[in-house]
Amino acid sequence: VRLSPSKNAVFFEGNYMTYKELNEKANQLANTLLKNNVKSGNVVSLFMEKSIESIIAILATLKIGAAFLPLDVEYPKERIDYILSNSETKLILTTKNFENGIITNIPKLCVDLSNKKIYNNSVSKANLNIIGLPEDMAYIMYTSGSTGNPKGVALRRLGIINMILSYKNILHTDDCNVFLSMSAVSFDMFIVENFVSLFTGKTVVLCNDEEQKIPVYTNNLIKKYDVNFILTTPTRINLLLSSISDISNWKSVKVVQVGGEVFTSELYNHLRQYSNAHIYNGYGPSEFTACCCNKEIIDGSNVSIGTPFCNTKIYILDDNHCLCPIDVPGEICVVGDGIAKGYLNRPDLTNKVFVPSPFDNGKMYKTGDIGKWLPNGEIEYIGRRDFQIKIRGLRVELSEIEKKLQTYPDIKNC
Repeated sequence: VRLSPSKNAVFFEGNYMTYKELNEKANQLANTLLKNNVKSGNVVSLFMEKSIESIIAILATLKIGAAFLPLDVEYPKERIDYILSNSETKLILTTKNFENGIITNIPKLCVDLSNKKIYNNSVSKANLNIIGLPEDMAYIMYTSGSTGNPKGVALRRLGIINMILSYKNILHTDDCNVFLSMSAVSFDMFIVENFVSLFTGKTVVLCNDEEQKIPVYTNNLIKKYDVNFILTTPTRINLLLSSISDISNWKSVKVVQVGGEVFTSELYNHLRQYSNAHIYNGYGPSEFTACCCNKEIIDGSNVSIGTPFCNTKIYILDDNHCLCPIDVPGEICVVGDGIAKGYLNRPDLTNKVFVPSPFDNGKMYKTGDIGKWLPNGEIEYIGRRDFQIKIRGLRVELSEIEKKLQTYPDIKNC
């Protein structure tokens, strides 16, 4: 904001907002939150589709020391009810009128961001004097849970800063000026797309619902805005490449960051037919601020998940928490600045997978993923040690589905 106030920060559906305007509106909304008795440490839920308002809402929440919780507007009512109750949400920010009745019965205060009174001249545009601490909760991501209900991962501010600086140091982002944000607000890739962009002075182009889901529209957006940086899942990359009508669509793309699913040699070779961009393969659970290691792929025959981020250590451990030798598979365990505080209001589950590190001070997260060290110092991802699966980058616990099926009286077992 200080270095480039007049630079465009965000584009969405033909509209744009400069860094100065974005900051001022976030300050005004932050003051509205304070007037509604939202305090540091509280949880503010976002019930809205991706838009410039969603970025304003996130920044405003962080400015007052609170944590934001993005909700998927397509979630079933029962799931939203549970998340709002489990998270002890203080206030809901929305652009919806609740005509579909999804959350009309929730006894929570709602603020409609389409209300122009929030941004009138009587509300201060000045920066607030609230300083967040590194250990403070920044945001909450709910992921599939084996108990039948989702579990909320509470991420720290320190984790976001470490993620931003790690990407800045690893990727060729100095050559990138325009980032594309394809992910839904409730998907943790959204955090990477927007925070890395906005906190390094770039411009982020937000996809609307159609541009996100229809590959032809996404490719048109890439060409229209000369997008340089793309972050998405392998499934989405394949869809985008299969929908390219003109190879010049991707001539502006300089960095492609892939994550959320296994990255294959076939995908690398497919991508190389359309782009000379730097290609990166990332790995990381939601419990470690979206990503904990990364690798630039320059040879399709050598696809690994690379080496740890800065301020991050990865251990490959056996069932007795002993270190596995090179080429011996074990559980991927992570220590470092990106680690979450734990699962919100679930101390039982937190204590099960966030354990004292045998090798460092502080906590270690047991990912449940199996991997092994390679002789070149990189890590190869092998698979899961449980029944968790990935669908388009989204984690799904099969036991969550089983628990729901078993609630039907005529189903005895599944």
